[in-house]
Amino acid sequence: MMRYIKGNVVAYCDRCPNKHNTGLKVFQQAVDLLSRAEGWESVEHEGKWENYCPRCSDARVFDSVFDRTGVGFTKIGDNDWD
Repeated sequence: MMRYIKGNVVAYCDRCPNKHNTGLKVFQQAVDLLSRAEGWESVEHEGKWENYCPRCSDARVFDSVFDRTGVGFTKIGDNDWD
């Protein structure tokens, strides 16, 4: 979730209590800063946007049509070809 607090855009992680005050007043500039420099991830999920801090972004299970149907993709190791 992102909110304006005292004129600045503040991002709140949708998974943990982490937040980041961007110090920026323009929403799109704040989004660019968060995604490119700060490592935050914004994902549209079922019609609404969710924001994840870098720690939660790495641990996030990706929601997709394939996840809901039980199909998953993984890298095959060298020993798995036997």
